[in-house]
Amino acid sequence: MKILSALDLEDVSITCKPTMFNFESGKDSLEHFSYRFMPGKTYALVNNAGEGGWALSYLLSGKGKEYKGEISIDGKKIEIGLLGSYGWYAGEGIQSKSPFFKKRMTIREQLEIGTSEEHTVDKLIESFELAPSRLDRDMKHISNERWNASVAIGLAHEKQVFCFPWLDDMWKNAIIGRLAHCSTILKQNNCILLIPVQNISNIENFIDDAVYLKVKK
Repeated sequence: MKILSALDLEDVSITCKPTMFNFESGKDSLEHFSYRFMPGKTYALVNNAGEGGWALSYLLSGKGKEYKGEISIDGKKIEIGLLGSYGWYAGEGIQSKSPFFKKRMTIREQLEIGTSEEHTVDKLIESFELAPSRLDRDMKHISNERWNASVAIGLAHEKQVFCFPWLDDMWKNAIIGRLAHCSTILKQNNCILLIPVQNISNIENFIDDAVYLKVKK
């Protein structure tokens, strides 16, 4: 896949109800948002619950169903069905494509079926410090290591836009070390990382830009 050089949003609006394992789901709305995201950067999407950060992250990860406005990659409009080709929803993995049932795959299995020639399984395990004892479990049974594992799987599958769910202060502080670690590796690989947060306290040292979805008072 061609490496993207710019991700542009023009007058984007979306209302949805994003979900994530172990997170409380709620309606999230973004209105008339325009911005250019550049590779090799980590962005904090600063907003309160329901103010659009999670909706934006959900959309760009390929999870959204519909939106208004225009999203372009390298100056070319991209249809919503193709956003998942570039985007990755951090905290989740992939499922077996068996036509008969959806099997939860282990971390190792998800890494092994990756298409990236650059990111080998052994290299990803080492880079993301994945515990060998947890590689043969599925995503829901590895505690907060799921964040590292999920981002590693995304790289194995050549994703370029990594999107976290909205993190309140409790969640942000609980996984701050993992956020910083993932940010470092994704910057090295010229990817885009979006982290919707309630505020930027304690993460200022590794974010490149803070995008306020509501006007600061």
